[in-house]
Amino acid sequence: MDEMVLKVQQWLNETYDDINIAEDGYTGQGTVGALIKALQHELNKLGADIAADGDFGAGSYNAFVNRIGVISPDNTNYNLTCIVQGACWCKGYSPKSFDGVYGQDTMDAIIEFQVDAGVVASGFVGPAVMKALLNTDGFKRDSAGDDNIREVQRFLNGYYSETYGSDIGLIPTNGIYERKTSTAMIYAVQIEGGAGVDGLWGNGTKNCLPVISEGSTNLAFVKLLQCALTLNKCYSGALDGEYDSGVTRAVKRFQQQMALTQSGNASIYTWCALLVSCGDRERSAKACDCATKLTAAKAKTLVDNGYEIVGRYLTGTMAGGASKALTNEEIQIAFDAGLRIFPIFETSGDRLSHFSYDQGLIDAADAINAACGFGFPNGTTIYFAVDVDALQDEIEARIIPYFNAVNDRFARANSPYLVGVYGTRNVCSNLDALTDSSFVADMSYGWSGNMGFSMPMNWAFDQFATVSVGSGEGMIEIDKDAVSGADNGVPYVDTPSSAAITAQRNFINHAFQGMPFADQIPVAMEIGKTYTLFDLGCLKAEVSYNTTMSTEQPNSITIRNGELDSAKLSVLEGLDLSADLKEQYLEPLKSMGISVSNGIVTVGLEDLSLGRVAISITVSSDDIDVSDGTKTTVSATFKYTMMPTSEMKKDFEKIVEESAKAAQEGFLMLMGAIKTVLEEYADEIAIATVVVVAVGSFLKACASILAVMG
Repeated sequence: MDEMVLKVQQWLNETYDDINIAEDGYTGQGTVGALIKALQHELNKLGADIAADGDFGAGSYNAFVNRIGVISPDNTNYNLTCIVQGACWCKGYSPKSFDGVYGQDTMDAIIEFQVDAGVVASGFVGPAVMKALLNTDGFKRDSAGDDNIREVQRFLNGYYSETYGSDIGLIPTNGIYERKTSTAMIYAVQIEGGAGVDGLWGNGTKNCLPVISEGSTNLAFVKLLQCALTLNKCYSGALDGEYDSGVTRAVKRFQQQMALTQSGNASIYTWCALLVSCGDRERSAKACDCATKLTAAKAKTLVDNGYEIVGRYLTGTMAGGASKALTNEEIQIAFDAGLRIFPIFETSGDRLSHFSYDQGLIDAADAINAACGFGFPNGTTIYFAVDVDALQDEIEARIIPYFNAVNDRFARANSPYLVGVYGTRNVCSNLDALTDSSFVADMSYGWSGNMGFSMPMNWAFDQFATVSVGSGEGMIEIDKDAVSGADNGVPYVDTPSSAAITAQRNFINHAFQGMPFADQIPVAMEIGKTYTLFDLGCLKAEVSYNTTMSTEQPNSITIRNGELDSAKLSVLEGLDLSADLKEQYLEPLKSMGISVSNGIVTVGLEDLSLGRVAISITVSSDDIDVSDGTKTTVSATFKYTMMPTSEMKKDFEKIVEESAKAAQEGFLMLMGAIKTVLEEYADEIAIATVVVVAVGSFLKACASILAVMG
């Protein structure tokens, strides 16, 4: 806690009736907003008519210009000086006191701030300095900042903030390239190029950019070129306006990174790529991606327009419900036309809530199954879409765990494919260690994840514009993609698996998604073969499947349209269990019901009298959609066997007892539940109840016994 910040907070609460902020001694948006509101009240006392809303917008900026102009030692308004001093304390600059007197100490604090910001160090507070003091931006070098980038930020403030200050204020000089720095660069080129000055990228800005090269005497634009190269981490020299060999090398380095012609000259293409993530939208491209299915006419259009590679979706539908998924016929059409293909996987990638570790396991399996089904060759990169402008904390909380899961699933399945990502520059850069290559969503240049971020080093495709090409039956809307050469798509597929097999694999993956060890189900399973997923001797997990539908048994629960048999479910929900246990037991079964959609779930119990127990959970359905519009059938069994080794048998009862204590609702509870329901209910309901207990309690017992034996 900062004692001076606390004094500022106390003064604000005591002085202004409509301000009531926490008095905790910590600077935050609440304290900064209260200082702005205080300034707005003082401006209104001087004749302004603005809302006291705590937002330092254009109205407050203009009112400051017209009603105050500058706050200096000549100021006699006690409250205004307190606001300046309070802002200094909250910003980390010490005016030595908080007394409402604009003396030398206050001037020194303002001078220190102005030096950090790169503006004239007058010690007086004009509107741009006031706006910058009243926010949470950093003007000292951040621990993660770059000194060269900080010098660019100070340069921009020093030369151009009189123009952009009323809009964005002084840009932070913390050494981190971000949105305000990017916007300030656009303002600067608009000012020097004589374009409309609004900080927005458009054709007017693009057209004012000069083509310059080594030896250029255009001092202003050479300096801006040096700034742009510095921000993109290709130049670390002086901002002196001299286009020498060092600048030429830096330009070539940037052009190489962006797969542009390495001329060393600042061409329009180079300027655009330096200033906005999309670059020049009108440039040509060798690759594209689309949600539209390719026909022979559309494929010919792409080839006629210079496209060689096309990105297509492995699965999924468009907003209107039409399929956007690739087909075997379409693959052949593309290859016949001379196109290569790179696969994209997206289900709900435009929603941040979609991303989690568990979802990553499911999506990875679906993507592998789909790619195998089409026969994509070993080494193909699958690009998992993050079609959302995720902030840094969201990337860390959701996106990284999702891709950890994708990698885990690829590894456990011995996947022949590589992991790629589609996303903003920041998303792709954060996933550098988890992906082989990136498909960058640079077209959305206003996204926070693109503004102020350099191109990820492992980029393969760079999406930069949406266009329609062709006419009549050959017309198709595509996204243009630049190509780095890291991934040139695939020119062939192996003999694909049948669509029915792919659908069956996806069904098994979804139906068993909540089961322990389910993430180790092999990608390619043979019909009728049993696969061991895990075997510790005392605990074993196995999976198998057939393409015939199991018949309904008394120990089955029927599922229709994703809903469990209501009569049996009502009995299950009426069990004398705590709310927590009901959730643990019922939710896995309900989840399985949603995955199965239409079918049955059967549970079998084996060898209860032989000192071991095995539970098999079988799901069956004859209503599985195949991509060609037909249906297929599958019956899959997940079996858990818990059995002590021979040397442990004598201690088996003790182990069970101890494990039950550890888990509280472990193996003994399962046995007790079985006995109770067999005595009190008809067989049909009794075994149905065991389904629930088995999925919950039995699996807890497995984990518990492992812990005791460990």
